[in-house]
Amino acid sequence: MSDPSLNDQPLIAHLIELRDRLIRILVVILIFFLGFIAFANDLYAYLAEPLQSLLPEGASMIATQVASPCHVAAGMRPCLSSTTSRPQRVAHSPPP
Repeated sequence: MSDPSLNDQPLIAHLIELRDRLIRILVVILIFFLGFIAFANDLYAYLAEPLQSLLPEGASMIATQVASPCHVAAGMRPCLSSTTSRPQRVAHSPPP
């Protein structure tokens, strides 16, 4: 059920271990985020291609709000970074 060695640690040791794991996870997410910044336009084109192929001939995707293009670019990278770093986050999660 539970690991007996985990019960031997004081609360501060558990909190230090949690902090270390969270820092590692955030560093990995940041690395992926910075890597995706360089390829933002290519990633957007790749992700939008299936939708654009379904549009009628001569139609194009438009932004319906003033800040829409900014929101897509700003929201796509953190979402992809978080998704891509999922194996690392699972590896650093505490055992059940």
